[in-house]
Amino acid sequence: MFYPYPFDSLTGFSKLFVDFLVNRTSFFQERFPSNSKLFGSVAFIEQRAKNFRQRVNLLKLIQNSCDEIVFSNEQLLNFALLSKDNTFAVVAGQQPGFLGGPLFVLYKSLSAIHLCYKLKEIFPDFNFVPIFWVEDNDHDTYEVSQIYSFDFHFEPVRLACCSDCRKTDRVPISKKCYNEEIEDIIEYFLTLSNGFELNPELSSFLTDTYKKGEGWSSSFLKVLNYFLCDYGVLFVRSSIAREKGMLSQIIQKEIGHFGHSNSLVETANALIEAYGYHIQAKTSVVNAFYHQNNERHKILWNPDKSLFQIGQEFLNHIELIQLFENEPINFSPNVLLRPICQDLIIPNVASIVGPSELGYSTQLKELYQWFGVDMPAVVPRHSATILLNSLINNQIPIEKVGFYFQPISNIESALFRKLRSKEIQEIIDNSYSNVKKTFDELRKAAIFLDKSLERSADSHLQKIINILEAFEGKIVAAEKRSLIKEFEPHRQINSFLYPNGSLQERMVTLLFPFSLFKRSEFFEKISEIFHQPNNAHYVISL
Repeated sequence: MFYPYPFDSLTGFSKLFVDFLVNRTSFFQERFPSNSKLFGSVAFIEQRAKNFRQRVNLLKLIQNSCDEIVFSNEQLLNFALLSKDNTFAVVAGQQPGFLGGPLFVLYKSLSAIHLCYKLKEIFPDFNFVPIFWVEDNDHDTYEVSQIYSFDFHFEPVRLACCSDCRKTDRVPISKKCYNEEIEDIIEYFLTLSNGFELNPELSSFLTDTYKKGEGWSSSFLKVLNYFLCDYGVLFVRSSIAREKGMLSQIIQKEIGHFGHSNSLVETANALIEAYGYHIQAKTSVVNAFYHQNNERHKILWNPDKSLFQIGQEFLNHIELIQLFENEPINFSPNVLLRPICQDLIIPNVASIVGPSELGYSTQLKELYQWFGVDMPAVVPRHSATILLNSLINNQIPIEKVGFYFQPISNIESALFRKLRSKEIQEIIDNSYSNVKKTFDELRKAAIFLDKSLERSADSHLQKIINILEAFEGKIVAAEKRSLIKEFEPHRQINSFLYPNGSLQERMVTLLFPFSLFKRSEFFEKISEIFHQPNNAHYVISL
């Protein structure tokens, strides 16, 4: 069973995201010209076939990216199909996250898979293959090293694979490997729930995958492959694409015509802001990074010196071009150029995106045109929260659990207003009324004797009110303590559905459901939502 909650009824979704999925303004028709063609234009598909000339290189890239996994029959079939000119891709992607990253990585992948099925039904003469882009050129190791799961009581538990990672780190994810502490972390994770004891195959797989010396990118790819291989999903690692020189064409033009893409994005940004939307991604004079000594540095423009800065080094334009010509594989795109590079390499007809990705995708139309790359359709992923019937004991209807998608302080305040003693509240209200009434009589007498006492009377009344309010606070606190047992079940539900004040799909490892259900069982239970429109957040009752 599932229930759709409109995005505009939930917190944490931008106005742009809600307008795209709910209000469908004309702004998005202009920014995403391929969206209107995806399901109804053979010419759109044929044009993509005509313009794509990278199949041989793509196949080699996939082989190099997947050299540590064994393809399933479905993957072998899709790999063979990619050599044909009538085969296209639907692409999802994400940075490699610890324990497979959050649940939305799984939902994003399944959205891509089911869109391939749908496109095949509409265009039977063409083939569509789901490809996952592993963005491991990124250096945000602090963020991706952390994830949450739940303990026996369904309380969120933070898990981190890197105790010394910092937000200032510059090491790309592709260069990160686990140290000896990983084995203890995985053992602890597997003991958080006895469900993994019922799935020894998965437990053994995780123990073998997460070990000292294993790469972060490699483990992430292996986890996704474990769950998605039977759907034929293929993988591309951005670090391999860089090392094979497949990003160089875009970076060369970016550096050679520095400032041009920045100008295009700034123009797009002005349009986006005119519609009242927030700018998601910052643009730069050069939208690229340089990799040096296992660190990734942004290429900055220093207007005071009219020079480019990489780390502590300054270069003029000629020197920067020379550096690129000598070391093209050491340059990678930033967030704005990454989709351009991706869609130069892959015959992509639709990108599956999350709310943030949708935001920066609105900035890209002119960049695709400038770099001569076909812009795919932009399709938001499905969004979902898992609800366990055992947690609510079938006492709360699924259509009512939206109440718990808010901070626990708001929930406790709402419950307190509903549960608190009406008699005590009435006594408190009457106390204020009686004090004001009595003091008003005393005030009139004082003013009758001396007009100048009017201001003093108001001041003393306020002091008495302040004392009453302070005492009322103590009474309310005592009442709340007496209702703790009433609050506890609601707090537990909130912790599970909205852990740490955020949607479950953004915080909790995609491995968690498999401590409760077998792989095929879980996919069967959630598959129905991927046949539904993606314009709502689905609560799935399990």
